[in-house]
Order: sequence, then structure tokens, then C-alpha cells
Amino acid sequence: MARRQWSSGGGGLALAVLAVLSSVLCSGHPVPGGGFPPLQPHFYDHACPQMQAIVGSIVAKAHAEDPRMAASLLRLHFHDCFK
Repeated sequence: MARRQWSSGGGGLALAVLAVLSSVLCSGHPVPGGGFPPLQPHFYDHACPQMQAIVGSIVAKAHAEDPRMAASLLRLHFHDCFK
């Protein structure tokens, strides 16, 4: 049985970008006195207003190249954020 190899296309890069973004979003920022502030749904509205469009287009492209990508990203999110 032949092993499937990653293509040199943007799928691997898209997954790497999403992994980094997920890590940053899930890590939070420590606050003085300990603990983490609650997540804010509009955190990037001013710092990077195009963030949702950028991530959305990368995810759509990755999903078009490999339909299993959506499930893989969901699994990554739950393993990293809700462990």
C-alpha cells in the first residue's frame, strides 16, 4: 500500500498557519495577579480587521485540496483548546 505524501502545494502551509493561529488564540494572555482574561469575540476587530477573511480563505483552500481538512482542524482545535 502506497503512503500518501504531503504535496508541495499550499495545503501544508495553510495547516501550519492555522495551527499557529489556533495556538495564539487558545493560549490567552496572562493578566497581572495570575489567571487569564476571558476570550473576547471581537479581539482582532481593530488590530487585524481582515483576520476572519484571511483565515476563512485559507481554510476554504485547504478544504478544497483535501476534504478531510475540516475534520482535522476541528480535532486540532479540541485537542489544543479543551485538553
